[in-house]
Amino acid sequence: MIRIAAGILLFILAYGLAIPVKAEEATTIPVLLRDLGPGEVIGPDDLTEVTVTGRIAGNVFTEMDEMIGLAARKTLRAGRAVARSEVRQPLLVTKGSLVTIRVSMPGIELATTAKAMEQGALGEVIKVMNLASLRIVQAVITGPGMAEVPVSPQPVVLSAANPDM
Repeated sequence: MIRIAAGILLFILAYGLAIPVKAEEATTIPVLLRDLGPGEVIGPDDLTEVTVTGRIAGNVFTEMDEMIGLAARKTLRAGRAVARSEVRQPLLVTKGSLVTIRVSMPGIELATTAKAMEQGALGEVIKVMNLASLRIVQAVITGPGMAEVPVSPQPVVLSAANPDM
């Protein structure tokens, strides 16, 4: 029985006869209308939708709205699907740029200028060098050229001699 099935399959393949295959549903996905370079931000005019059949990788964007406002990590080619790993939030701080860093605690707020040691996007943690002290600290990017140094509140130590303090 196996020999007969294998023989029929070889006959079909040798003569190029069509074998019916169940077609998958058509899906629309966004693709770029033009090539984008690293760091370029995707705008609504950069996208169009195309209909594809077959399998779509799980990390590919399926909605245009999800892509608008993101920046290319590398060169992206027009006409092809874009994977989530190929884009990122736009950079708000570039390596070597001057950044205003803030330190906030209850009752006090300090601000100074620092040099970015790394690039980053909104909410990312980067290293910055305080230009006044030349110390390197970590800061969270809060806006273009702005970052905040997270400070954990100091615990209050109660004295054993005076527990009411």
